[in-house]
Amino acid sequence: MDQDFSQMTKRQVRNEAGDFQESYLLAGRYILESQLDGIAFVRDGWMNPINLLPRSELQAVGYRVIDDNLERVYRIYVDQLDNMEPRSQVVLADVEELKFEFLDGNAEWQENWQIKALPKAVAVTLKQMNAEPIRRVFLVPGLGKELTKPVNDGTNQSQPNGRGTP
Repeated sequence: MDQDFSQMTKRQVRNEAGDFQESYLLAGRYILESQLDGIAFVRDGWMNPINLLPRSELQAVGYRVIDDNLERVYRIYVDQLDNMEPRSQVVLADVEELKFEFLDGNAEWQENWQIKALPKAVAVTLKQMNAEPIRRVFLVPGLGKELTKPVNDGTNQSQPNGRGTP
């Protein structure tokens, strides 16, 4: 989840008819046919060395709960023009709660995200049967691939990821 959320990018997805969805992020009850909350977005950084495969480095991903299993759902191609069903893999079993919250530009947590822009962060609350809930906050790179300006401290590192200049 950390790699997916930390590489979320601004890319709208086209459906089978070729129409773009209205926002970069879809979240809410029954998204991706989830029995609880679900979330779907596009991430960057899906390695394709020397363009070996006929796809980009973008990937449509999502998380949902089916039959009490947390699943990561993904598509080979971002747009849904190929009529292929998304692939899924079980991440965690015995999940009885999955909830998403979104940090807006005013530093306030929202339970719903209806804005086209990406949130500043996404909080995931997950509870397995017979266990205490876990809440994890993931920072979102709201500018897509762009990094913020380098820190002028002589270390040649950019914020927030510390990977240096682009």
